[in-house]
Amino acid sequence: MSIEKTIKMVLDKQIRKKYSHILEPSIQFARITKVVESELNDLYNVKLVDAMRNDLEDYSEIPNLRALKGMIKGDIVVIANISSTYQIIGKVV
Repeated sequence: MSIEKTIKMVLDKQIRKKYSHILEPSIQFARITKVVESELNDLYNVKLVDAMRNDLEDYSEIPNLRALKGMIKGDIVVIANISSTYQIIGKVV
């Protein structure tokens, strides 16, 4: 293996490990798959979807995102990945 390929392989591995959040879009669509109600905020599980609202099967469901009440199972929301932590921004109408 050439030195260039070795360097590229090491750098790719390091970027994927340390900076995985830059490899994915910071804002994405998601579908609410579960709602756990509480007094102030609800907890939501979401599944990432593409722009046509098809599930992205390569990604696991994201559990326990806290957000304001008012969303129901099946709603499409926009989520943001902020420093490897997902937050629901709002409901897509």
